[in-house]
Amino acid sequence: MESQVVENKGLPGNGLTDSVSPEEGEPLRSNSKRGKNKQKKEQISMGAKQSDRELDEDSGDEDRDSRASRKSRLEVCARKCRLTPKRSLIYLLFCSFLIFFLLLILIILAALWPSSPSLTTCQTAQCHAYSAQILGSLNASAEPCQDFWEFGCGGWLQTNRLPDTRAYWDSKLENYLQVKGNVRTLLNTLPRSVIDQPHSVIGKMKRFYDSCMATEYIEPDGSKPLLRIINDLGGWHALRDFRKSEFEFPRVLRKLHADHLASPYFQVRVVPDPSVPSRNIIKISPGGLSLPDKKYYYELENKVAEAFQVHLKDMAQSLGASSLNAGLFAKELFNYEKRIADVTPPPESLRDPVETLQTVTVSELRGMSTNIFWDDLLKSMFPQGNINDHTQVLVASKEYLTDISSIISSTDPSTKNNYLMWHLTKKYLPYMSREYAEAYDIFLREISGRRKPIPRWEFCIDETIHFFSHAVDFLLSENCKDRSEKVEKVTDMFESMQRSLTNRINDATTKFDESIRNLLLDKLRLMTVHVGTPFTNQTLIKDFYGGLNLHKKEWFTNVRIAIEFERSLEKRTLTNTQRDAPILHLLAQHPNNIQFLPTSNLVVVPELILQQPVLQLGSSHLPLLLGSVGVEIGEAIAQAFGIEQGLYGSGGNLMSDKDSKVQIIRDMIDQKRTCLVSFFVNIRLDDTDYIERTSLDTTMHLAGIQIALDALLNHDLGTIFLGLPALENFPPNALFFLSYIQSQCSVQSLLYHDLEHYSFTTLSHDHRTKGVLRQLVGFTDAMECPSSSELYADFSCGVVI
Repeated sequence: MESQVVENKGLPGNGLTDSVSPEEGEPLRSNSKRGKNKQKKEQISMGAKQSDRELDEDSGDEDRDSRASRKSRLEVCARKCRLTPKRSLIYLLFCSFLIFFLLLILIILAALWPSSPSLTTCQTAQCHAYSAQILGSLNASAEPCQDFWEFGCGGWLQTNRLPDTRAYWDSKLENYLQVKGNVRTLLNTLPRSVIDQPHSVIGKMKRFYDSCMATEYIEPDGSKPLLRIINDLGGWHALRDFRKSEFEFPRVLRKLHADHLASPYFQVRVVPDPSVPSRNIIKISPGGLSLPDKKYYYELENKVAEAFQVHLKDMAQSLGASSLNAGLFAKELFNYEKRIADVTPPPESLRDPVETLQTVTVSELRGMSTNIFWDDLLKSMFPQGNINDHTQVLVASKEYLTDISSIISSTDPSTKNNYLMWHLTKKYLPYMSREYAEAYDIFLREISGRRKPIPRWEFCIDETIHFFSHAVDFLLSENCKDRSEKVEKVTDMFESMQRSLTNRINDATTKFDESIRNLLLDKLRLMTVHVGTPFTNQTLIKDFYGGLNLHKKEWFTNVRIAIEFERSLEKRTLTNTQRDAPILHLLAQHPNNIQFLPTSNLVVVPELILQQPVLQLGSSHLPLLLGSVGVEIGEAIAQAFGIEQGLYGSGGNLMSDKDSKVQIIRDMIDQKRTCLVSFFVNIRLDDTDYIERTSLDTTMHLAGIQIALDALLNHDLGTIFLGLPALENFPPNALFFLSYIQSQCSVQSLLYHDLEHYSFTTLSHDHRTKGVLRQLVGFTDAMECPSSSELYADFSCGVVI
């Protein structure tokens, strides 16, 4: 077997050749191949590493070249900008300081930026209830910027149809009806021990109310109580029992004013003396018309005038006159009152203190109206008043008294008797038996649009509140839950508006010169607020009503006693110099409305206001409080600077209208009023006469909203504001306007609407709110109204005060 020789290259050994058999040759070749592959891989690996090192070196070179290039460019730039190392350091420090300063500004702005109101929602049962009330009153499908009245009151209007017993209805009257129901419940649940106490004031109220409700004792009397009075005064020509030979006009006129509180020909009242606010004075004003406005006596085919004449005829017939005599009486009386209407000043002229607060002596009064025996009349009305020729009185219109004296002198005794007996009868008709009370109520329903008479219990509560107004207030205060907290809320709102308005006047350096600004600020600084009844304990209220003694079942007699007690209060007021006397007088006249008392520089908030549901909310719901009660307070504050009450100084004294500072303030308000009239006419808000007649009231109302809104915007609501359930999306200013509009929700009959347009000095709520919202940029911002919307504030007459 021949051997093969294989060269063992690359294998370890001594370089010698070995002989191998053919069987051993294959494995040897295989090992050789693997060795070559391994060697090849090592060579490739070493080559790759070498390539990587070369690439790294190239990359490093490139980085160094790039850095060098950039450095070169920076150096070129530095040379162009002439930056030396020292100058570069200065620039670096400057930039660092600038960045620090900007950061500091951002921090300060963040600290001073108004904090957003908390989104925390009140979850108490009270909040849920009030939220449900708001949601139930609004119409969410309406667009607020197009018709905010429908948006805010649409739901209320749907659920509060005009009651059959009302010609006018609003949210405040709705609450007042609940209050009357509460008073009724309190009286009906009194223990017998209280009722039987002869000197208990609430017992007197109960006896008065019960005698009114005891119709079984009233009906049998019929017209007898009234006819007895008429007979004592010499009879009635319309009833054909007039004793002309016994008729003494001065005596009958005196007795009607002094004993029955009737007001034929004129009104006699006691008011604070505008010259010396610490004392009171007698004021004589035009009066004696049976219809609500003198214009009703002139228009032909006037439904109100026709209804009045029908009522006169029916009433005379029911008292015993024949149909013929009753018809003649009705026509004669209407024409006689038309003569009085001819000389009666228009209502707007009677609102101006300059024109209506003219001081004269009794001697001068007698000289300008010789057919009225003023000495006897005033002494009979005020026996403790020390009336003499030098006694000063206020007259609203000297011309009227001169003219009415001429009318009296030219009138025959029968016509004067008919006129005087009618005004006596008109005073007592509501208190007589059902036949006469309903006849009077039918007349009122025909001129107002009321469909049904009010329930007997409500009539009796109304009369109880009228004659016992202060006792009712005291009763409400005793039973008012959390009353002290409510008084505090009202006081806080007043003070916040006082501060806000003070800041506004201080900032108005271009609007007022220093003397005007000081006059406004002095009056505002000394202004105070009185909340609720002045009677703080049982002893005070018992002393006040000490002279009032009533019977259990004799209703007409009790009315006579209550009228005499009213008259005695008037007598007391003339000589009473106590600070609370004018407050009590104002509260009795306006038990349900916040008023400004100019002679005391005082905002007066009646006890009934504290019964409003919104005051049950806490201070964390300030937008809702200010939007409702707050606007009323703001309007009272605005009245202090208005055309009428702005004439009174900070101490309550009446200033001269010839004072240049006073005239500037009056002119400023009148310019705003004129601007609003022009704007409302241009947007066709209502007819021109109605807008003009109500313009002063609208101007003060707008000012009240502006004052209340400013107080809200000046509050930091970030820490105190709580949202209401389901109303979280409404910001505070939007809730303010929602609360405002819902406090104005109202509905009226068509006849009442006509009365508003014919004689009222206040715009209907729906038109007034539309007009003032068009003036408020704050409303546009709150509701985010686009410029194309109906209520977008595209023109404003500016801030009123």
